[in-house]
Amino acid sequence: MKRNSHGILYVVINKKTQGDLYFIRNDGVKSVIQNDVIATTSGHISPDNAWIAVTRHETGTPEVWVERFPNGGLRQRVPVANGN
Repeated sequence: MKRNSHGILYVVINKKTQGDLYFIRNDGVKSVIQNDVIATTSGHISPDNAWIAVTRHETGTPEVWVERFPNGGLRQRVPVANGN
């Protein structure tokens, strides 16, 4: 769970998707950031709250992906060794 000035970002692990990423705004509104069949193990919101970086396992190894936050959009992989 990570808190920023706008709310809390957290991951819920389940058998079907292996990891869903949620955001709860300070006003209590809950948003699903990612809930697909690829494991999401962590996420970080940029300091300006405009981007989110997420560790995903699309190829079987951890990879970092970025996209606009909070509305999403085109997801792009960031070339980082082992998702770290």
